[in-house]
Amino acid sequence: MTPRDPVFSPDGRWIAYTTNESGRAEVVVRSFAEPGAKWPVSTSGGRRPRWSQVRHELLFADLGLHIMAASYAVEGDSLRVDKPRPWSAPQVRVRPDRQDFALHPDGNRLVFAGAPQNPAGTEPDHVNMILNFTDELRRMAPNGKR
Repeated sequence: MTPRDPVFSPDGRWIAYTTNESGRAEVVVRSFAEPGAKWPVSTSGGRRPRWSQVRHELLFADLGLHIMAASYAVEGDSLRVDKPRPWSAPQVRVRPDRQDFALHPDGNRLVFAGAPQNPAGTEPDHVNMILNFTDELRRMAPNGKR
């Protein structure tokens, strides 16, 4: 499989991406300067890596559709990646044709497409549409409450 979802680290030294070299989708990091060196990030499947701009964390969606975070430390020309931990409880919708979640620059919040919460064997019977999305955001979080 060709690497998918490549993203540069905030300092530009590393590239995180999704690959299935192991037989399932996993997130790995490579050095941009030394393309041969690479470090696994996900331990039980993952995709859609996102670097935090304020912490040494790499977020990704696991195969159970939860957001995971792996802390990392730069040690010379290599990377030490900690075991991933859950970052969010809700499931996200991870689709191959689009970005499904984005991390806010403050590193504390993200926006994502929620996974359907229908009981097994049932089909959704309605669709919610938000028109004038930015107006709705302004209504929900006026300038003084940011």
